[in-house]
Amino acid sequence: MAESSKRLHPELFTLRHFTRLFDGGEILLPTADDFKGVFRGDKEPRLLLDFYTQEMVQERLEHYGVMAKLGQKSFSHIQVRLNVVDPGRQQVTLYSENEGPENLLAEVCLHKGAFAPDADFAGALRHQRFEMLYIQWLRLQNPRAPWTPTRPALPGQLHPGLKIGREVMHILVSLAERLGLEGILNIPEFPHAAVLYSERFRFFNPEVEGILQALKRDLADLTLAEASWGVMLGCVTAADTGRPLRWFKEEQVLPLSPRWDAYFDSPAYTRVVERTYFNHAYIFDRARYAALGPLNPDGSPRPDVKLPVPAL
Repeated sequence: MAESSKRLHPELFTLRHFTRLFDGGEILLPTADDFKGVFRGDKEPRLLLDFYTQEMVQERLEHYGVMAKLGQKSFSHIQVRLNVVDPGRQQVTLYSENEGPENLLAEVCLHKGAFAPDADFAGALRHQRFEMLYIQWLRLQNPRAPWTPTRPALPGQLHPGLKIGREVMHILVSLAERLGLEGILNIPEFPHAAVLYSERFRFFNPEVEGILQALKRDLADLTLAEASWGVMLGCVTAADTGRPLRWFKEEQVLPLSPRWDAYFDSPAYTRVVERTYFNHAYIFDRARYAALGPLNPDGSPRPDVKLPVPAL
């Protein structure tokens, strides 16, 4: 399997509230400023990513067409909510009419932080530091839409999607660019997410990018639902060994700086992607998929089908 780069994003797994206490190698006592926004009595406005007000977020939603598309789907009185108490997990949520799970349309969790790769395949990027926008969680759903055989459930979905993914990505890019960040980083939980993100993202690990491209080639005759469920349920196997492909947790990057562009366009990165692409082939085990049957005839997910935990 490809060299794992999970160790390259420690900020996803550490408490980040107190990093300021160790700036410059010194242990500093907290000041009053360190506690601003922590207690509910604080009257100062809380800002998304330390910059965006709720009104600014709403303006972006309108400017990039999200509100218009939701209106076309008969959603009205869209409520925009920010939860920015935790700097390491900042949340934007959209509801139709009133707050509640039955009215949830969109939910995104973000944070900005450093990415300092140290994997051998990183080449010239090793030990460099990038300020990035991390997408920790993104859900876009239509709670009123039914599943259908032609638009079945994808792994992890509670409801069909809203078809506003491109608009939302335009917003995230605009947020990152306004903050001077060098890229957007995402770790797709499911294969279909990696495929959808791959329109603008590439896997940081070139070997993993080559595997994704090989999967897209060899599973091109399947629906996105079949391919994603198939990988998650062990129905996609390596042609040479017969071993099921286990989905992996790896970073995908949308580059927003010359340094990232140079890395992804470099001969070294391209060479590994192409070699992996041509050296890997995958087979879809239709018999196993039919036996597992993750979907009901109406396209809804079977509740008794359990998904494995992706490889670390």
